Formats: sequence, structure tokens, C-alpha cells
Amino acid sequence: MYLDCYEAVHRLITGNTHIEVNAWSYIVVVIAIIVDITRSRALYKVAKRHNSQALEADALHFSTDIWSSVVVLFGLICAHFGLYSADAIAALFVAVLVVSVSLRLGKKAIDVLLDTAPQDKIHLVENKLDSIPEVKSFHGLKIRSAGADTFIKVNIHLEASLSLKQVHEICDRIERDINHLIDRSEVYIHAEPEDECHLNSEK
Repeated sequence: MYLDCYEAVHRLITGNTHIEVNAWSYIVVVIAIIVDITRSRALYKVAKRHNSQALEADALHFSTDIWSSVVVLFGLICAHFGLYSADAIAALFVAVLVVSVSLRLGKKAIDVLLDTAPQDKIHLVENKLDSIPEVKSFHGLKIRSAGADTFIKVNIHLEASLSLKQVHEICDRIERDINHLIDRSEVYIHAEPEDECHLNSEK
């Protein structure tokens, strides 16, 4: 990558940007784009199904290749009409794109290693709990992912007058709803009476 950037900048500075463009140049780039699109879509589907960071990284890698090839194709078209510097500029753009994607993948990997809660899933669970009338409030929501599985833990506050059977039914319903929202999720719910929560907060 460093050498590619150096070569692109060197060609722009020296003005040695002339390249030979022929039919094979277009054929190779177009075939590469088609192949990368096919592989990227297939990998994204599998990565989503299994919640695999490795497969998602591979899919994103092919997505980067698609954009890189599109930029290269643009550079070739410009070079065909005599704008040879466009090829070197395209090479710099590809380098920036690869660095950007690498940083994005690195952040996601670090988040997984540090057990950082996925924000999209937090919002899903919070919205679901807010929509359930029996849940007066909730706290201590914790979500973490381990491979393809997602572990969710939360404390909910219910009316103190509810029977044990009713509380059990409400918790089961919440678990099922969250399981439908988030595939391969394990939900742990701790129910507390609402009046007890108020007493604790007053203390």
C-alpha cells in the first residue's frame, strides 16, 4: 500500500502518468467487479446469518475491491481520453478507501474483544421494553455478543400486585419478543416490584 501511494504521488509530481489502455484493460476490470459483487453478497448473507466477524471482514474486503475496481475503471476511461493523471489519482483514492475500511474493521474487532455493547441491539431492546405496558421501567440493561450468540440481561419493574404466574408469563413474552428481534439471543430477565424500586430510590 505504501509503495502504491508513493508510486502514484511520484507519477503525479514527475508528470510521468502516461499509460497504455486497450480492450483487455476494460475486460479484466469489469470481470473483477462482477466476481467481487457476487462473492461480497454471498459472504454478507452468511456473515449475517452466523454473526461472524471474520466473514463480515472478508465480505467488506470484497466490497472494497468493488469500489477500487470502479475507481480504476474510471481512471482507465479518463486515460483513454488523454487524462492520464486520473489513473494516479484513482490509485490514491483506492489507498484512502482501503485505509478507511481497515480502520472500520479494526474498531469492530476491538469492540468485540472489549465486550462493547452493540448500539443497534441496545436500541432494539430498549424500544421493545418501552412498548410493553406492563413494564413500568427497567434498568441494568447489558448486551454482549460472543460469536454468533447475543446475551441480554435486564432488570424490569412490574406492578407489585401481580401474581407470580403473571410475572412469569410477562417475562416469557418479553423473552420471545426479543428472540424474534435478535437471532440467536439468550435473554435473562430479573423482575422487581415497582414499589420496592421506589423505596430503594428514596433510601
